[in-house]
Amino acid sequence: MSTELERTIDSIVGDTLSSKMDTFAADLAERLHSECAALVDQIRKTDAPRQADSYDKLLGGLRRIQKSNSVVEVAGALVDSAASFCGRAGLLINKGDNLLGFRLAGAGTADKADAFQELSVALLDAAAFEQAVDLSDSVVASGSPRDLSASFVELLALRPEDRVGLFPVRLRSKVLAVLYCDSKGGVGISAPMQSTAIEALISSAEGWIEAVSTRKR
Repeated sequence: MSTELERTIDSIVGDTLSSKMDTFAADLAERLHSECAALVDQIRKTDAPRQADSYDKLLGGLRRIQKSNSVVEVAGALVDSAASFCGRAGLLINKGDNLLGFRLAGAGTADKADAFQELSVALLDAAAFEQAVDLSDSVVASGSPRDLSASFVELLALRPEDRVGLFPVRLRSKVLAVLYCDSKGGVGISAPMQSTAIEALISSAEGWIEAVSTRKR
């Protein structure tokens, strides 16, 4: 699946980059550092922390993303870091009319990780995923098969009354992937989504994917 992700990135970035890309990447890195610092400050002021170390976890997630040297590393860091601010997080790559499972992290996911990477969700069979991709905006959905597809719901043992968050990850105005988050923190345990922190991580990852992919060229 890492190869599929890199191919998708390459198809979006294209072959029109000039010799100035190293300068572009450096400038983008500097801008991201400034923007993420502002986002962290906003989160500290507006989000009541669910855990005493949530602020440090966010900083750790941002640093891990910005230390990544490849697109696959960025994507993995995003999923793992996002899982610290919800119950479970999973990234699905946008490939034509389907979303392909890339990585799953969070509570009780060890036995589901391999199966998640084999998932292929048809957008026509998953209304909420389709909406997140078409509108390029976050969506709050139910855990019903109509919203997420039967195979996805079965794998993650979701119920119609569950509420999940779908966050598009963009590259050059196109939806590269969708980050799935829920509040299932374990058996009988709820881990509410901290959307502001998750969106800060996505913002950092979007810019760093651009920086890494252009630097590679």
